[in-house]
Amino acid sequence: MAWAAAWLHKATGVAMYLADAEVYMKLHWERETDLSQPGAWVPGLNNTAFAASLLLSDQLPGSKYREWPAALLRGWMLGQNAYTYDIRHVTPGGFLWTAAPAPAHTVAGMGLLAMLYASQQDRIGAQEGVSRAVKCWAMQQVYSLTGGQLGGDLSYIVGYGPKGWPQRPYHRQASCPNDGVSPCNPTTALLITTPNPHQYRCTCGWSRAR
Repeated sequence: MAWAAAWLHKATGVAMYLADAEVYMKLHWERETDLSQPGAWVPGLNNTAFAASLLLSDQLPGSKYREWPAALLRGWMLGQNAYTYDIRHVTPGGFLWTAAPAPAHTVAGMGLLAMLYASQQDRIGAQEGVSRAVKCWAMQQVYSLTGGQLGGDLSYIVGYGPKGWPQRPYHRQASCPNDGVSPCNPTTALLITTPNPHQYRCTCGWSRAR
């Protein structure tokens, strides 16, 4: 609700929406989340509080809302912040992940929030080094997601051939039964334990073997 109200205020300038956003944000921090738990620091469709805070900090310069996106980035970039530890994990190849159902999507969302935060820091004249460090961190993760390499490790793109690539990426066209009769549902596709029956010749995001 805070996310929606903040956008309505940005679009219309109606003060009532800004007041609503602040009320809903207060209720969220008081009743809906426990910041001592690492899961509270995983943004996504069910947790838009940090995106809302970032939006509100633009609409209310100098407000307390700037604290939450900064703490989120500290947690993801350093692994911990003033509230909790072990917010994210790191593969040996340097890619970040969480126990969220869609870790790649989560990292992509974090990259977007990081870039928006860095742009905000540029607008308010913050230290240039802070903005540059955040941008570099975000670009490194997104670069890996889209096929780049971190050091000498494999990229985040699924391939095929003799290299032992992941064989069961969550991709509907690749995992649906190939008999032309069976339905495509979680039981017959998403939860199967055998390799996907189709070789889908495109790029599908998945976690690296390492």
